[in-house]
Amino acid sequence: MENKENRNSTNKVDQGQEFVYWNLSYKRKLIRTLWLSPLVLIVLIIPEPYLLFNLPKNIFFSICLAAFLTQIIYNYYRWKKEETQ
Repeated sequence: MENKENRNSTNKVDQGQEFVYWNLSYKRKLIRTLWLSPLVLIVLIIPEPYLLFNLPKNIFFSICLAAFLTQIIYNYYRWKKEETQ
């Protein structure tokens, strides 16, 4: 029985069209994340009355920005690690 990481890395799409995020290679995930950067900035500019919960905008902004940057860093790290294997 092969381990989960080997099985997943062999089925990843690195070229062509793929609409399912989980089927992408880490390189393609990074590219998709970077393409969504403008959308993230628009979402973070939403006025406070439109937020669905009572959370100050600066805390909401910080949480979203931290999650977005963590996703970029993680995908970049995994892409480089996958590239060396």
